[in-house]
Amino acid sequence: MRRLTPERPARYTGPMANLIDTLKARGVAQAFPLLQLDFSELFEKRFTRGNARVYDHHEWIVRDAPPLGRIVNAVPRKSMLEELIWEEWFRKDGKTYHHVLTLKRPPRYDDVFVAPEHDEIHPEVTLGRTWYVINDLDMSPVLLRGRWRGE
Repeated sequence: MRRLTPERPARYTGPMANLIDTLKARGVAQAFPLLQLDFSELFEKRFTRGNARVYDHHEWIVRDAPPLGRIVNAVPRKSMLEELIWEEWFRKDGKTYHHVLTLKRPPRYDDVFVAPEHDEIHPEVTLGRTWYVINDLDMSPVLLRGRWRGE
């Protein structure tokens, strides 16, 4: 497994303090075409001043993890895991997936993922926990669509 996201992202201030700049710096914009996803459609066209800060408590991690290949994660910081969702995008068997994962049981979910104590695929902060998985057919970032309501 190769981590492609720098360990310590640049801290943006002033006019560069927005989600799109952060995603480009973290390698998300470069990774999405490899997942057959359009970064501009899914992020840039949905980005507004009103939703510019919705991922402030998330870390964006891009990894190469054989056999899946490139994986993009938007994972909450450890202190926010109980309140916020974790999102991951990846390809498997020729199909692109967008999973929305939460520690709180939502009204509807597709699977339960019991994360191992250690692996080379998932972000470290997510390990050793039980996650409810929603296989989201909408590839757009959940928090750019509006407030997460657990559905």
